[in-house]
Amino acid sequence: MWCCCSPLGGFQSLPELLKGMATQPLVIDGRRMLNKRDIANYEGIGL
Repeated sequence: MWCCCSPLGGFQSLPELLKGMATQPLVIDGRRMLNKRDIANYEGIGL
């Protein structure tokens, strides 16, 4: 499991990391900082 609570660091590189995975994990973006079109199994929550 990978988690990042800050908008800095590896958070923006997550879509690229997921591309190489055979099974796409569910990504829950509480801040809606990622582009949902870049992640196959994406759920944005909050405003």
